[in-house]
Amino acid sequence: MRGIGRLQRPDLAKLLVPMLRDPVAAVRAEAASAIAQGETGDWRTSSGAAADGLTPRGAQDAMIAALAQERDPQVVDALAAALGRLPFADSSEARVAERAMLSRVTGLPSLGVVRGMYSLTLNRRLTGGVSTSGTVLLRQAVQRAAD
Repeated sequence: MRGIGRLQRPDLAKLLVPMLRDPVAAVRAEAASAIAQGETGDWRTSSGAAADGLTPRGAQDAMIAALAQERDPQVVDALAAALGRLPFADSSEARVAERAMLSRVTGLPSLGVVRGMYSLTLNRRLTGGVSTSGTVLLRQAVQRAAD
């Protein structure tokens, strides 16, 4: 799966979406990461037509659906981290991804959620950064982290 993602071809990334429902947690986690990597090479807008591939919006929808259903904490982390890495067309798509990540936080955020939120902040010019809730979450994670 990693090899498919590293090719950064959305036409191959679409083959990984069914793996988000695999019975093995490690497969689901790797699929999320590979899908995000596969979409990294996609320079279309998220709503742009893909010849035979997965659009960034399609990848986002698949990951959000998987994130909402996921029970394994390690897969939740992988999905959140991968979701933050997707190429968003605008800030509204980034807000949808951020809300999906925030909905999975109870108490102190996990490392994967922090990574996903941090990825959103890296592309501030396009995503608008994170919301106030996201900023509060990131500050809590830093303040409560062990020294």
